[in-house]
Amino acid sequence: MKDIKMEDLGTNKPKDGVSVPSNTNEDASTVLNSEVRTDKPENCPVDQILDSNSMNKTVNESLVRKRGRPARLNQQDSPLELKPRSPVPENKVKRKQGRPVNKKEEGKGKKEEEVQKSSPSNGATKKTGKSVKKEVKESLEKDLTDDEEIVVNKDERLALKQIAEFLQKAKLPLSPFPVTKGDGNCWYRAMSDQVSMLGIPNKPTKHWDLRKQVADSLKNLPSDVKKNTIDIVFLGKPRGLSDLAHRQRKEGQWVDDRGVMVLATALFLQRNINIYSCPADDSREYSVTKIEGGEGADEFPPLNVFYDNNHYQSLKLSKE
Repeated sequence: MKDIKMEDLGTNKPKDGVSVPSNTNEDASTVLNSEVRTDKPENCPVDQILDSNSMNKTVNESLVRKRGRPARLNQQDSPLELKPRSPVPENKVKRKQGRPVNKKEEGKGKKEEEVQKSSPSNGATKKTGKSVKKEVKESLEKDLTDDEEIVVNKDERLALKQIAEFLQKAKLPLSPFPVTKGDGNCWYRAMSDQVSMLGIPNKPTKHWDLRKQVADSLKNLPSDVKKNTIDIVFLGKPRGLSDLAHRQRKEGQWVDDRGVMVLATALFLQRNINIYSCPADDSREYSVTKIEGGEGADEFPPLNVFYDNNHYQSLKLSKE
């Protein structure tokens, strides 16, 4: 737009196609700062009207966001320029996978860094969840000593007294010691006590460890014993033996009533086992069942237990 001279403000004479008001009382700055009219004035070229309309349309589009809210303008910028966006915070920077950084993940990452800093840099590999659980289990097992405290109730005391009187009456140099807890693990508890008393080398002295190793030894039974056990006990089904081994690994599981686990324990320990009990009739003073532990077992003293009312009690040789 061309400049308008002051001398032309008092006339209605058009100057270069621009209509100027004839009110001489208005200040020149007021006229110059007046809004540009978008309606078609007299003696105004069409091109100028089009330019004026397009300019207003651009201004309106720039001042409206996608949701229809007006944009905030920076006071120092021109009215046609929008305020630039603030830089993206570092915690919102996207990762390679395209996900925004989460506060929880960020905290987790900091913890991992602290652990790595605190751990010795000796090339040790990071421990997995299974290895941690295994260490916890081993530590708990180590905490249990050989002198595990066993609470004996009134009925159990009475049973121990009756066993001691029976052995004394039968003139057997045996006594019920140590007390075997009746919690489903009595067989393996009694056997582990016998291993400790007799000092059998390279054999477990903890009942849970003995249980596991005896169950694992079922697949390594002598060929003739294994065949007879499958044919007679499991009616020719080999899976019956593997299922028994799986059940016997669980703590608190009773031994089977067919004597498979009792025989497997004797073969695993390579010792004979004498199982004493009350006689079925008065024809004898006591009953004893001998479980052979395989070749060479006769060269060592046998293991002794007493069986009564579905419970195995460890026996100790009495001093004469």
